[in-house]
Amino acid sequence: MSIQITRSNKLIHRIQAKLRLDKAYDFLSQKYQKYQRQRSHRTLSSQRALTVYYHLQSLNTHPYIAERMYGDCAPLAWSNYPEADVAHFLQKPESVAKPYFIEPNDQILTPGVYFGASKPFEIIKRLDDIKSLIASNNFKGLLIGEDGLEDQFVHYFGTELIHKLYKYPQMRCIPRKKINEIKCHADQNGRHFLFLASDYKLKAIDLLIESWLTIRRLNGAILTIACSNIPAKELDKLRSVKSIKIIKEAPLSAKTKKALLSNADISICLTHVDGGANAWEGIEYGHPIVTNTYHRSDYLTKNQNGIVIDFPNQFYRLGEYGFRFNSIEDYMANVESEMVQGRYDLAKVSLAEKIQAYIDSPELVYEHSVKSLQLAYEQSVAKSNERLLEIYREGIVKP
Repeated sequence: MSIQITRSNKLIHRIQAKLRLDKAYDFLSQKYQKYQRQRSHRTLSSQRALTVYYHLQSLNTHPYIAERMYGDCAPLAWSNYPEADVAHFLQKPESVAKPYFIEPNDQILTPGVYFGASKPFEIIKRLDDIKSLIASNNFKGLLIGEDGLEDQFVHYFGTELIHKLYKYPQMRCIPRKKINEIKCHADQNGRHFLFLASDYKLKAIDLLIESWLTIRRLNGAILTIACSNIPAKELDKLRSVKSIKIIKEAPLSAKTKKALLSNADISICLTHVDGGANAWEGIEYGHPIVTNTYHRSDYLTKNQNGIVIDFPNQFYRLGEYGFRFNSIEDYMANVESEMVQGRYDLAKVSLAEKIQAYIDSPELVYEHSVKSLQLAYEQSVAKSNERLLEIYREGIVKP
C-alpha cells in the first residue's frame, strides 16, 4: 500500500529505521499486545467463546485498518495464534496449522506470496499451488467485498471452489453523519473537491490537474489535493492557480484529515493501480465518489453514489496481469507513455465534464451524497463485524 511507502520515506521514519527504533517499538508493542490477548483469552475460554487470531498491529499497519480492526471496532477480542480456534490473515497465511481465512486485500492471487512468489509473472506460475492451498482442509475461505475479486477467482480457478468465497461488508465504514444532516445547497458556488492521495503518479494527480484546468465554469469551486510527493516543478506551476490548494503533510494527522473531509463536498479517488481507503473515508462523510475503472470501482459506486471515468489500462486486468507487465513500475512506464501518446485524452475530457456536472448541479451532489451515506451505513463496522462472526463460526463448524 502506497501510504506505508509514503510513511517510510519521511525523514523521521528513515532515521528511526536506521537506528532500528521502529523494530524496537514494534517488538515492545507486540509483546504487550500478546499479553493483553492472553488475558482476554482466559475470560473467553472460561466462557467457551469463539477465539480468533488476527495480525498483531505494527507501525506498518495501514491507518484505515488500524482504526477499524483493533480496539473497540474489532469484531471480538483477538486471541494469540496458539490459543485461537480460527485465524484471519491478510494477504497470505502466517501458518496453516489450524483453520484459517485469508483476506486478499489487493487481488485474489495474494496467497501466492506464501509460496515465495512476489512478481506478477511468478504469481501466475503458481496458480496450481494457490488452488491446492485453497482446496486444503484448513483453508476455510477467502474474505472479499462485493468488488472484482470474485470475477478474478472464477477467471483463475473456475467455479469448483467458489464455495470458499465469503463476502462481507469490507468497507467497514464509520458513518460520520446522519442522512438527514445532508442538505441540498441551492446555489452552485464554492463546491469543494478533495483528493487524499498517497502518491503523485500512482493516483493520477497529473491527469486530474490537467482536467481541472480545462473546466470553464468553476463558480468558486476549490480542489484540495493532499499529497506529499508532487514534483517541485508541478508545484511551481500551481502557485498562481487559486482554485487548487496543495497540502504536503504526510501522513495526514487525524485532526487534519477530519477537517478536510468535513469541509469537502466530493471525494476524488483516482488510481492507476489499486486503492479504496480514501473513497471509503469519503463515503463515511457522504461524499459523491469520483473514481476510474479498476477492479474496485463498481464496489465504490455500487449505490449509484458517484461516477466512474474510463481509463484505458488496469494493472489487474484479467488476461493481462502476470503476462504483460512484471511490476507496477513497468506498468506505470507504459501508462506514462500512453498518456504522452494521447490515449488518456478522452479520460481527461470525461473527468472535466463530470466535475463540471457536480459544479452545475446541487441536486446531483445531494442525490449522490445521500446514496454515499446510505452505503456507509450498509457497509458499517457493526454490520461487517456481524457478518465476520458468522463466517468465523461457520469456519469452525465446517469439516
